[in-house]
Amino acid sequence: MPFKQLVMRLYWSLFLLCGFVLTSCSERDAVTNYESSVDVYVSGQKNDHAVYWKNNQLVALNDTGYINSQADTLVVANQKVYVLGTASLDDGTGVVNHRLLWINGAMSDLNSAYAANTQDVVSIGALDVVGADLYVSGIVHDLSVTPDVYRLVYWKNGERTEVAELSAADYNNTAMAWKDSSGYFSVFHPSLASGMYIETVFNPSVDTFDFGYFHSVNGLYVFGSKEGHPYYQNIGSDVVTNTNLSGSFSKLSEFGGAVFGLNNTKLYRNATELYYSSTEHTGVQDFQWANNSLYTLEYNLSGSTYTYFVLQNTQQIGQSNADETYKTIFVNVY
Repeated sequence: MPFKQLVMRLYWSLFLLCGFVLTSCSERDAVTNYESSVDVYVSGQKNDHAVYWKNNQLVALNDTGYINSQADTLVVANQKVYVLGTASLDDGTGVVNHRLLWINGAMSDLNSAYAANTQDVVSIGALDVVGADLYVSGIVHDLSVTPDVYRLVYWKNGERTEVAELSAADYNNTAMAWKDSSGYFSVFHPSLASGMYIETVFNPSVDTFDFGYFHSVNGLYVFGSKEGHPYYQNIGSDVVTNTNLSGSFSKLSEFGGAVFGLNNTKLYRNATELYYSSTEHTGVQDFQWANNSLYTLEYNLSGSTYTYFVLQNTQQIGQSNADETYKTIFVNVY
């Protein structure tokens, strides 16, 4: 082979090799951009006491003075772990339920901390962390007026603001979120109008029960059940994504430009396509997309006994013991 031709062949071989290496490095860099450190949190209960697990390590929560407790909501923000739970308290006249909040392990009884001389806290609905501020929503009973008056309120870092006056005690505040400095509050009543308060303005909904809000890169979603079917809607848009499935969406998450919803222990993509149904376990209880991975909290039910599992991309990374109950999962990416 002539020397010049040999040189040209070596040149093109090196060019193609370098091109392959550059392409491969670019793909790895793109993946690496998603690869951050993560901590996997699970809220729940052990031996009738509120706890949570961080990367499978048990963290006990103080519930001194209460009969039993459990943690049902967990959010990590601002290097703080916010845990919301329920505890039973014997007040001398009977056993009543209180809502407890732990911030980095320090406990507050919100039914007591948020009560006033003439107002009792009837229920605590939800919490949301916005920047450095903690918002908690709930319903109080105003004892200073007759007949009875109940008020939908929220507390920002402990300072109370009234949203609306409610006509009955059995209204439930089911969810809360903040967008562009405006508060969104879902309320449910078994027989009266249900709907959403945006600030102080009530927006009624017909045969719609909202269970939660989801902060998406595309805005704020509300989700739940509409006309007996799972649905979600981007607030500010008239487009309602409804399905022919039965029940409701109890959780939303987002990945790759698609919205994923949990309905009846199965995950659906964009409300129509069945995306994930556990083949090894009874069902999916909670889930979250984080760090390019699907994290699921799943369970097995044998008789009346539950066993819980934490999975990352279908690979098990955690499992409950016999005296433990898992409630929700939260993956913190940092």
